[in-house]
Amino acid sequence: GNQGVHGINMSLGSRYPDPYIHDAIKRLEQAGIAVFAAAGNSGPGANTGEFPGEWPEGLAEVAAVDSNLLVASFSSRSVNLDVAAPGVSNLSSVPTGSCSLCDPTGYRRLSGTSMATPHTAGVGALLMSRGLTNVGARARIQDTAVDLPPAGKEWLTGCGRVDALRAVDNVGAPCGEAPP
Repeated sequence: GNQGVHGINMSLGSRYPDPYIHDAIKRLEQAGIAVFAAAGNSGPGANTGEFPGEWPEGLAEVAAVDSNLLVASFSSRSVNLDVAAPGVSNLSSVPTGSCSLCDPTGYRRLSGTSMATPHTAGVGALLMSRGLTNVGARARIQDTAVDLPPAGKEWLTGCGRVDALRAVDNVGAPCGEAPP
């Protein structure tokens, strides 16, 4: 079985596809496990996300937006983006030891699509706890995302900003369509 695992947050990425990781993600998807992956932090120049986010399995390609709901300057652009979530200056727990990421308080403000992806994974877990499958949760997250300018699914923020309340209440319209 899946040992009680229903979703995986993958705040990681590479510009180079690894067939072994892709095979593992396909198997996770087939087992009903939702996979959430960061789009990457290559900014506008690359015009492509990172792997595993670029693969169609799971809920991949989460972009980052700031507190003004503008796409973060570092967030990778891709036609495969699914959604965006807050990813600029997020308070995060970090190790307290001696390292480049460490802080004696145990907390730091961090930015990146790796900070945005857990927001989406959390909404996915909430939806799956309410009986949706991994595929159903993905569709619900996309269809209830708050559309950000320019309108429609596009290469900056996908279907829009993840919205937990709209997802639970199923308020929205298929990605790229105007709400009723």
